Parts: sequence; structure tokens; C-alpha cells
Amino acid sequence: MGLDLKDIFKKDDEALIVDRKKQAIQGLIILSIIVAVLLVALVFLKNIGDVDETRRLAITKDIQNIQNYIKTVSNDAKSDPDFVYPGTSLEDEPITKNINGVIEEYRYGYYLLNPEDYKNNPVALNVNGEQYIVNYDTYDVVNVAGVKYNKAMYYSVDDLVAIERGQVIPSRNTVIIKVASDMQKLHSYPNANFKLAGNIDMTEYSAGEGWKPVENFAGKLDGRGYTITNLTINRPTQSYVGLFKEITSTASVINLTFTNVNVTGENYTGVLAGTMTGNVQNIIINGGSVTGSDNVGGLVGSHQVGTISKCQVILDTVAGQDKVGGAVGVFNSGTIQEVALNCTNMYALSSVGGFVGSAAATSASYLHECSAVTSISGRESIGGLIGKVEMLSNNKLDILNCYAKGTITDGEQNMGGLIGSLRTTAGTNLSLVDLYTAYSILNKGETSGGCVGYSNVSVSSPTSIVDVFWEKNLAVGEELDSVGTVASASTPLNFQDKTYDEMRYRSTFANWDFDVWGINERADTPYLKFENAFKQYVEKEKK
Repeated sequence: MGLDLKDIFKKDDEALIVDRKKQAIQGLIILSIIVAVLLVALVFLKNIGDVDETRRLAITKDIQNIQNYIKTVSNDAKSDPDFVYPGTSLEDEPITKNINGVIEEYRYGYYLLNPEDYKNNPVALNVNGEQYIVNYDTYDVVNVAGVKYNKAMYYSVDDLVAIERGQVIPSRNTVIIKVASDMQKLHSYPNANFKLAGNIDMTEYSAGEGWKPVENFAGKLDGRGYTITNLTINRPTQSYVGLFKEITSTASVINLTFTNVNVTGENYTGVLAGTMTGNVQNIIINGGSVTGSDNVGGLVGSHQVGTISKCQVILDTVAGQDKVGGAVGVFNSGTIQEVALNCTNMYALSSVGGFVGSAAATSASYLHECSAVTSISGRESIGGLIGKVEMLSNNKLDILNCYAKGTITDGEQNMGGLIGSLRTTAGTNLSLVDLYTAYSILNKGETSGGCVGYSNVSVSSPTSIVDVFWEKNLAVGEELDSVGTVASASTPLNFQDKTYDEMRYRSTFANWDFDVWGINERADTPYLKFENAFKQYVEKEKK
């Protein structure tokens, strides 16, 4: 049998093709395995080094649920004076977190919630056993453990939502103020978010004209309970003077204390700002003086619109020429709530008030739960609470749960324990409910009154006066009517005079809301309950 070489080479070619097919299949399998491993590795590395997406989604939803929960808790607290906030207060034992390389301290107004503290949350949470830092006033919520992203940890809902949307992370866009020179960044970045990381001594900016006010601040400054000391401004020929010239409508200044201030300007002058239309909350001013010409206030010179809340102003002197108030020089519109004022010496020529110099109510205006304890001298339109109220537009001024105590030491006309001069025109709406005054008016005249010095309230102006009291005969020989002079064809005002003893019994104020008010019977006149927190804080700072 002969050997056919063609058959041999044919078989070798077939074997070679089969081998190559096997090798190709094996190569594809190996490549697929490598690709799969790489994909798994990339996903794993992304979760480790970039973001834990599952946790981010779950924690984001849980923070939002916790926010709704603390809003409900906050409302419950407002309706029940004995309500105790869930969680542990961080005032004395703060929690610190490293936010982008900066140690931030959560203490002022913050509580720590453990799982048992939010067990009554009506919405089920996605991640069990988490701790949260909350603020019942601002509704801030921070997750203690945080979520990893780009080798950093993020804690707030704003950051976590920004990651999802591919936006700038808010905490990365926050300027931290550690020392006085960092305060200059307020000038450079007036639209940014700022946080204090410690107490700031401004002594190095006290020479010459002192601190230069920041123009048109539109960002957010969170003092986080820290203190700015020795703020000095000496600009008697400049208007719009304060830490800020103007706090705009988009701006917020919160959780900040000032001590030993010395602020001098011309028109529109205050410790915090010359004028404002934004949000001011949890500000304490403890000691010093404010001096200017017109529109001068211990806190702000002019409150155009916006909100001032939960503030305490304690000053030695507030002085000017016209429209001067212990807290606010001019109150045009907006809301002022839970603000207490104590000033040793106030003086101006006209429109000088223990709390507000002049109120116009150019749009709806609310003055709720405010107090003034002062000694005032001036020439005309002097009021323990407001120097002059002049409502010329078709709007409302609502004054509720306020008081004024002190002495008007000198004046010529239009002097009242609550309001020096009051004028409304047709269509305006004035409401005075649950107020009292205990002012000694040393210089008496035809336009001196226990509550109002001069009144010209339009008969076409709806006016509501409910449970407004004044303590009579405080000064030797003082015999006043509740209103000094009432203009002809003006609506008469009904205020109730009370004796020393009557002003110190709860039964006198039987219709008042004693969730808001408190009284130490026989010892003193009523006080506002929110003031106790400030008293405790100030005493603590003095130690």
C-alpha cells in the first residue's frame, strides 16, 4: 500500500485549523474573564474610593424624614411649655467632625439623636442604628457617620443631594473663619457661605476708622455660637455702617455673639448692619455702644423687610439724632420676633424708642414677643417700645406679646410708655394685643401718656387693642392718663391702668398666653419665657 503525501498534509491542515479555533475560543474566554474581573474591580473601587451610592440614597431619604420629624417636634414644643426636646444637648459636650480638612464643632443649638430618640418618627427609616445631629430651630440635620465620596466624608443632606446632581458640594464651598484676618474674606466673597471655627478678636482692626463694613452681603454667615470681640468702627461721616453695610434679601446671619463693640457711623448705623432685608437669627450683642445720626439701632439701623428672630441686645449706649432705637432704628416691614433689648443710656432728638425708633409698616409688619428695658432721653416722640408709629399706607402693624420698662428721663413732647407718637391713615390696620409698659416719665406735659403720648388714629383705620396695661404713678407726683393728647376726630384708644400690686399678679393678665409669658408673682411684672435662655447663656459666657 503506497503512501499518499497529499492525504498526510490534508490531515495536518485540518488539525491546525481545529487547534486555532480552540485557541481563539480559549482566548475569548480568558479575555471575558479579565474584563469581568476588571468591571467588578472598578465597581468595588468606586464604592470604596468614590461613593457608596446605596448608602447615599438611603441616608439622604432618612435625613429628609428626620427633618420632617424635628419640624413636628418643634411645633409640639411651641404649643407645650413643658415639652422637652428629644436627644442630648451639645452645648457642653460638642461633637466635632472633619469637614474637608477643617474641624467643625456642633454645639450651639444642636442636639444628638440616638435611634431611641427618633423611634416615634412616623416614616420608617432605611438605615437602622444611625445617629443624627439636629437643630430644632433651623431644621439642620447631619448624619454622624457620613457617606464617602472622592476620599472624603459628607454628612449633610445638601452635600448628598449635590453629589447626586453633580453640583458643587456646599461644604467644599464654605469659607472657614479662624482668625481676624479671615474676616476680610467677607469682602472678597460676599456671596459665599461662611462659618466661624473659633472666637475672633478684632482688635487688630480697631485703629483709625476701624473695620470697613462689608458691602451688599448676599451669602450666609453661621457664627456657630462663637464670639466676635472688640469690633470697632469709627466712621462718623459715612452711612451704612456695621459689620455689614447691607444684609441683602438672599443673606442669612445666624448664631453669632458680639462683645465689647464700639460702632460709630452717620446714617443707617448698627452693630450687625446699616440696613437689612434678609434673615437674622440667634444674635447676641453683649456690651458696648452704638452712635450715629439718623436711622440708628443697636442691632441694625434699618429693617426694610425680612426677619429678625431670637436675639438679645445688651448695650451701654445707643445714641443719634432721629429715628433711634435700642434694637432697630427704622422698622419698615417684615417680622421681628423673640428679641430682648437692655440699654443703660439712650438718647436722640426725635423718634427715639426703647426697641424701635420709628415704625412705618410700608407692608405687613409683625412685632411679636419683644422687650425693651431702657433709660431714654430726648426731645420729642419718645416711647418705651417705639418712638414714633406713622402708618401712611394701606398695610398692617401687628404688635403682640411685648413689654417695655424703664425711665424717660428728659423730653419735651410726645412721650409714652409704649409709643411716643402714633398716627394712622384710612385703610391701615393696627393691632395691639397682650402688651404692658412700666415706664417712669419724669418730665410730664400735655403730650405725655402712660401708654401713648400723642395719638392721631384715623376713624377709618381698623384698630384692635386687647389687654394692654400700664403701671401708673411710677414717678413721684406722676399723674398721667393712658394717652396724653388725642387729636380731634381721632379714634380713642382703650388702655388699662394698673397699680404696682396689680401688675405683679397673674390674675391681672388672665387672658394672656402663659405658654409665652411667665411671672414671679409679687416679685416682678411678667417676663417673656424665651428671655431665660439668653440670661443663662450670657451668665455662662461671663464665667
